[in-house]
Amino acid sequence: MKKIVFYISVLLFVVISNDVYAQNYTITGRVVDLDGNPVNGAVVRANKSKIEAKTSADGEYVIKLSPDDRKLRVYYNDVLHKWQRVSVKDTTEGVTLKINTAPVVEMVKGDTYYPSIDDNTFSRMIDGRFPGCYTSGNYVVIRGQMCMYYMVDGVRVPSLEAANPYDVYSITIIRNMADCVIYGRDARNGVVIIKLKDGNNNAPREGSGKKAKVFINSSMGASF
Repeated sequence: MKKIVFYISVLLFVVISNDVYAQNYTITGRVVDLDGNPVNGAVVRANKSKIEAKTSADGEYVIKLSPDDRKLRVYYNDVLHKWQRVSVKDTTEGVTLKINTAPVVEMVKGDTYYPSIDDNTFSRMIDGRFPGCYTSGNYVVIRGQMCMYYMVDGVRVPSLEAANPYDVYSITIIRNMADCVIYGRDARNGVVIIKLKDGNNNAPREGSGKKAKVFINSSMGASF
């Protein structure tokens, strides 16, 4: 009889322990930039359960994690910025995540081409200029895989169609997986970054990186 009571007690202990362990826990905190200002619209995601929470205008978030979740990651403008290890004790302490909100186009390096005035189509800008890359309609094929991640002036767009070839200042194609990983899962086949001309760089650049120059010779005369 005593053995039966013992086994029942052990079984109840295991069930109760598993139930306690299986309980979710809540983490609260803020996402701020490098100057400490709140970041609105950042996505905080758990590493295992993939549970997400979006920050408010004050940069605050509340996320309920599963027992298997031990890390949080922050996406801002679809770019992975930071990993943060968390635990149950952080429930009361809160987790502040500091990220760099500068345009990601300045954060990574890739192969860059500066179109000349004759490059009036994306095919001329990409085909044969980037090893293993060519255009297919409004998309770029990188090493045999269709690229699904495009950015124009720091904003993600669905395809090349979002940019006018005549307005392109530079094209950067990132193929190294180690560099692409910060952009998230959609960038696993590569990233195409397009920078448009503006008031400071409105002249096309040659491959040397020098700005095009225009020289004007003029003369004026008068007759009576």
